[in-house]
Amino acid sequence: MPWVDEATPPRLAARFWFAVSNLRMQTGTKRQAEAGLKAAELFRSLGDRFWLFMSLTSATYHLAFADRAAAKRALTEMDALLDPAWPSWLQFAIAWCKAIYEYSVERRPEEARKLVDSVLQSHLRGDSYYGDGCEFLLPHLDLEAGDFASALHRCEDLLSGSTAIECTYVRAYLLAWRSLALVGLGDLETAGISLRTATIMITHTAGPAVWLFCYIAQLLARQGRLVEAAKTIAYIDHRLGPNHERLTTLSERCHEDALAIIKSGLGTEALGLLRDEGCRLRAKEVIAMAFPVRAQRHQQRLGAPPVSGHS
Repeated sequence: MPWVDEATPPRLAARFWFAVSNLRMQTGTKRQAEAGLKAAELFRSLGDRFWLFMSLTSATYHLAFADRAAAKRALTEMDALLDPAWPSWLQFAIAWCKAIYEYSVERRPEEARKLVDSVLQSHLRGDSYYGDGCEFLLPHLDLEAGDFASALHRCEDLLSGSTAIECTYVRAYLLAWRSLALVGLGDLETAGISLRTATIMITHTAGPAVWLFCYIAQLLARQGRLVEAAKTIAYIDHRLGPNHERLTTLSERCHEDALAIIKSGLGTEALGLLRDEGCRLRAKEVIAMAFPVRAQRHQQRLGAPPVSGHS
């Protein structure tokens, strides 16, 4: 039986789809984008400009990763809808969505940084969700620019804040970005600890994320664990398939870096065999392979695999 059908009052159905689009769990980027657009369509039919704007905000975030043209249309409508009488934090919403769009769709990190900076100049930390969202983009943009020291500093600062402490999802992302900064600075041991924790948290709360396995592959390659890195790359490529979701440039860079190291250290024949083996792995097997000490200790203590995930 569906949660919402034709008999559901339109406003109730709209609020339902808005909630689905904002779930902090992995229901699929495309699905959450579609839910946001369904909410927007219903609020549009009700003549509710405010909730139409909010629905488009949610949809645009997901559309930036799923549908470039639809994301652009949503941003254009948001600009037309914004009412100067609304609270100022709603203007942060447009800047935040545009920053996500510039980074994820247009691949222009410097433009994204300008938008983020414009928000933060008039934003007090903790003042709004979108202001905080812009602040959380900064370490990612630092990593994009190769400023690993700044990225590490920002991650450490944000990890000590209340939002990261209270929200597992936010903390997990920051730990993953922290690991990339540490890899860039050559501290592979600490990077492994940070990435292992992030991987477990993200897999439990959102499911196995392909972009995260790109981080794992790079770490393994930098550690000189080329066999494990090659299997992880094969797992990633198999998961992505021919019509794959669009990775961020940062994830792509990790993938390319790992692959270059692997190719320089392994022969073509060995690489082909490892690719066949890696394609058959499930997410939890890749994680256990990447972080074996933790996996063994966890199994001994609990008598169960450390994480569960879908292949």
